[in-house]
Amino acid sequence: MEKTSLTFKKISTNDFHFLKSILQSEELMLLGWGKIYTDEEVEGWINKITQQYQEY
Repeated sequence: MEKTSLTFKKISTNDFHFLKSILQSEELMLLGWGKIYTDEEVEGWINKITQQYQEY
């Protein structure tokens, strides 16, 4: 069996374009969440996650 590794990193504002491509994808988001995020909502989502890093 082949061994694989997985690396986690914290989300940051540098990830905006990558996350935008996911959160604004009709194929992914309408199926899973039922909505498409605006640019402002993507920024808010990133801000919420980074704030939670500090709080928790």
